[in-house]
Amino acid sequence: MAVLAGVSALPGPALALGAEPAPIDAFLRTSSLLSGIMLDKSYSQMAETIWSILSVKGGEQLRRLTVLVPETPEAQLDLMLKRTGLAAAAQAVLSAWYSGAVTIDPKLFDHPIVRHLCGDLHGAVDPRAPHAPVTWVFAYDEALTWRACSFTKPSAACGGAFGYWQDAPV
Repeated sequence: MAVLAGVSALPGPALALGAEPAPIDAFLRTSSLLSGIMLDKSYSQMAETIWSILSVKGGEQLRRLTVLVPETPEAQLDLMLKRTGLAAAAQAVLSAWYSGAVTIDPKLFDHPIVRHLCGDLHGAVDPRAPHAPVTWVFAYDEALTWRACSFTKPSAACGGAFGYWQDAPV
């Protein structure tokens, strides 16, 4: 699987390319409920990026998620996601938030929103598997994994003053 880091993740102009406006507040609330991590307005740009790229393949499912998840009691959520056919969409949202990456099918490489957000992905395709999806990394340092796993940090982020590693994590 090829991996490509995102350098042009500026979702705002994606609206001019046919993307529907993201209901950011509803999507942040839905994402908070799904992830178990409170996502405030400081996550708006990441939410717009996730919404834009996932909408290319399943915009209607994302809209349905933003209605279903807040209205469903937590104990019934898994069952309701399965019954409504939204479990895969919820998993895609969670995967994007926690990894800071999305997998993009080569059939979508030329979609205007994909090209705008990700650039030209054709060069990222593994020639040995030309039909395999490409993983586009858009927010490695901001991925929720780092909040969920407080004992670690992104590999490029400093953990403190020199010698901080000699003490066990708190």
